[in-house]
Amino acid sequence: MDPYKVLGVLPHSSEKEIKDAYTNILETYNLDNLENDSFKSFNEEKINEANEAYRIITNTMTCEEVRDLIERDEFVAAEAKLNMVSDFSSAEWNYLKGILLIKKGWIESGVNHIKNAVTLNPYNDEYAATINKLNEKIGNFKNSNTSSTQSQSGMSGLCGGNNNNSSNKGGLC
Repeated sequence: MDPYKVLGVLPHSSEKEIKDAYTNILETYNLDNLENDSFKSFNEEKINEANEAYRIITNTMTCEEVRDLIERDEFVAAEAKLNMVSDFSSAEWNYLKGILLIKKGWIESGVNHIKNAVTLNPYNDEYAATINKLNEKIGNFKNSNTSSTQSQSGMSGLCGGNNNNSSNKGGLC
């Protein structure tokens, strides 16, 4: 389904144009006052298509805004916008959530979200490159921090804490 075609708008349409087109479809296929079941089912289908198209377009626009906010290091605003969408089935949402979590220092959760993004969209080069780079950095970190002296400095928070207790299994370790 092409969500822009369903709503009858162009990809570069403004938010107002998209919302107006969506509202127009809802008004056109209004279920109130319909007595014929065949029309009702047709109208329900059109409304469901419009709802899904509108959701896809607005989520895409939100993700673009979140990317811009992340690039400007405005992580709180980016996370607030992303949480308004909360689309766990979206590869882009998982990717952006993962990046935000990593920026906040929640490495394991962030990596898991990026892994989900790769699983949902294995053909996205950006997602795959990011997870490969993270795996490489984590491997390098683990290899370079084999002594307790080294783990007290640097990125010891990556393992879920700064203590040397070997029973500490938080984070990625």
